[in-house]
Amino acid sequence: MSRGLKLTLAALVSVGLIVLLLSRLDLSRAADRLTRPEWPCLFATFLCSAAVLFLRAQRFKGLSLGVDFKLVLAGVALQNFVVRVTPLRAGELMYPMLLRDWAGVPFESTLMQVVVVRLIELWMLLLIGLGATTSRLSSGSGPQLLWVGLAFVGTTLLILKLNAALTTLTGRWGESMPTKLNGLLLRLQAALVELGTLSTQARLRLLGGTLLVSAFQFALFGFLLRTFGVVVEPVAVLVGGTAAQLSAALPVPSVGNIGPLEAAWVAGFHFVGVPLEDCVVTAVGCQVLTLGFAALFAGLSWLWLLRSPTLRR
Repeated sequence: MSRGLKLTLAALVSVGLIVLLLSRLDLSRAADRLTRPEWPCLFATFLCSAAVLFLRAQRFKGLSLGVDFKLVLAGVALQNFVVRVTPLRAGELMYPMLLRDWAGVPFESTLMQVVVVRLIELWMLLLIGLGATTSRLSSGSGPQLLWVGLAFVGTTLLILKLNAALTTLTGRWGESMPTKLNGLLLRLQAALVELGTLSTQARLRLLGGTLLVSAFQFALFGFLLRTFGVVVEPVAVLVGGTAAQLSAALPVPSVGNIGPLEAAWVAGFHFVGVPLEDCVVTAVGCQVLTLGFAALFAGLSWLWLLRSPTLRR
């Protein structure tokens, strides 16, 4: 499939999903709700968004020793925005490219940091979603929760050994690849070996940082719902928020997560009993507000980079 056709398909999927959801609304009433938010809750949503960005940067700073934290923060802010508006998560490359160009950090090293962090995020998100859904369906008791706890402990031990498994995998792939690709895989493997030198304490900090990111992300969702007058119990926020975030991991061609995010948000929160209209209104509000926050942070970061030319190598 040609690049142009992929971009066209991504745009059609995003537009199609948005149109499908909006067709279920009384647009005038929905517009009225979107333009009359609860301002204190909106401000709290903004603060949570800023906290998530800061914590994500702190987490990458722990992996990018010797790099100025302000540069890491700017890189994460730009990556977060670009990944929201490019097809097939191509924006994930923004952070490795920026650290390569502005700090001289090897591209492969930072790329593997992004891969490992995203896998840990996905693992934690799945566990949180599984635990919240199980708790809701079983009224918070029973052997189901025991299995969730065992899954958490078991997968935590596995995630601490993740880099070793990835290193072995890239080595095996390299054996059957053409010379040019094999060279790239060897550099990726070397980057994984470098990550493997992290102490257990550093890895636990990485897991703890990811848990904090998740906590503020779900708090953001809770405040965002309240911004538009929707109040649900915390477990419901975990279930619906997990569905929304998992949309980013689905192999769906779209422009950023525009379309899939809204569809997954509606499915997740409708599953926990939120009325359909409330689901669609808050889904649109979530996309508009979080994309706006991301654009603001990215814009400020880009201006800072332009005013700091001495950082660039």
